[in-house]
Amino acid sequence: MVLTWKIPLLLLVTLAFSSTAQQKFSSNVANHRNLKLLPTTKTCGFSGSSDNKWRVTGGTTAGQGTFPWMVSLTLQGSAEGEASGCGGSLINARYVLTAAHCFDGIQGDYSHCELGVGAYNERTDEVSENGDTAGVQKMTIERVIRHPNYNSAGHDDNDIALIRLSKEVNLESPSVRPICLPYDDTAGKHQIEGRRGVVAGWGLTKGGNKHSGSAVLKQLSIPILTQKKCNEAFTFFNYDKPHVDYKSQVCTGGERGRNFCDGDSGGPLMDTLLDRKTGSSRTYQFGVVSYGTQNCEGEMPGVFTRVSYFLPWILDNIKP
Repeated sequence: MVLTWKIPLLLLVTLAFSSTAQQKFSSNVANHRNLKLLPTTKTCGFSGSSDNKWRVTGGTTAGQGTFPWMVSLTLQGSAEGEASGCGGSLINARYVLTAAHCFDGIQGDYSHCELGVGAYNERTDEVSENGDTAGVQKMTIERVIRHPNYNSAGHDDNDIALIRLSKEVNLESPSVRPICLPYDDTAGKHQIEGRRGVVAGWGLTKGGNKHSGSAVLKQLSIPILTQKKCNEAFTFFNYDKPHVDYKSQVCTGGERGRNFCDGDSGGPLMDTLLDRKTGSSRTYQFGVVSYGTQNCEGEMPGVFTRVSYFLPWILDNIKP
């Protein structure tokens, strides 16, 4: 599947801190007053799907219920007057994490924007009005919080945003569950570069074909590149962007025909980790789809916003 996005892609978690800076960062997160608002691994990052092992070979349909934190965003009110689509991830009962660039051109009135929490098939999903039955929960937006230093004109820096929902999602629903953020010991020490991550979304499956969006949630396994390999790839393709800032961004891809695309923006880059203390696995979000090339099927890497780097900002901006 060539997952779709708007062409800025998000950046992922940074592991290049000095030990002193990392300790300070960890302390700022671990002692943050709002950390209690995020779910623990008792309630986040697991699904009821039998497809939870993600045997992904590229561009495959996700099993229903595999990603119960996925959110489908239909955004009305752009400068062109057309609806646009993005993805997002549920991080607690009241907040969705997505990309700041998804709201470029939106005039500030979000009354016509709709979110489908726990969405799977955008054409056939049954709506669960109160979340007490299986099905997508339709939600509206109370507030959008874009990073104050987001740069839409230059390098897509700080491409991250929070959506505060107009009411709480019912987490008792069998179709909805939040994803884990990488703040605990298991994820905080996890080296993602050199591994394969998973992206999911409803974006275009053929670059340049605006009618190729998928109604059914797709998933894709992609390699997470080291900074050296990422910069070498951008140099090889003569891409007219500065090198990726690996503190705040993550670089993925480099395999022909395996990438995300327009419509996948804001969706999560995920990895499933084993908690050695409990022996159970949980899915964590390490990146947010930010930007890539318009030729989604090429070998050009994609860029994600690094979630771990922005954890202090996320915690500063959520509230009960």
